Amino acid sequence: MLGTDIAAALPELRRESESLLVDTCRIERAVGGTLDPVTHQSVTAWDEVWSGPCRAKVRTEGQSAVVAAEPVSVLRVEVSLAVTAPAPHVGNRITITIAVNDPALQDMQTFVVGAPVGSQTVLRRVMTEKAQESDR
Repeated sequence: MLGTDIAAALPELRRESESLLVDTCRIERAVGGTLDPVTHQSVTAWDEVWSGPCRAKVRTEGQSAVVAAEPVSVLRVEVSLAVTAPAPHVGNRITITIAVNDPALQDMQTFVVGAPVGSQTVLRRVMTEKAQESDR
């Protein structure tokens, strides 16, 4: 049976896929906020949910917008995690804390917009977005 063969192969396929997770990420959830007395801006407080190996890939597609008269683009970033990592929730923040092969990813913060799960996945591919302001 094909289902039985796939189930038997999944542990090895997951080990092979997880060997590609050479970066480190931190997943956080918002736990409230405070008002900055100087800027009078709301500051979100974050609580760490999980930290561990990951891989991030910036997708070429994105959206452009104008926010407060400033052009921004929204980057879509796929963050891969081991299936054993907890599934993040929409709105969670993911920070790339160690980027081994691309220094441009170091300290990048993205926000979860979708966290699909599946019964025969080898990696958890989390869809995130990051607003990027223009450099002008």
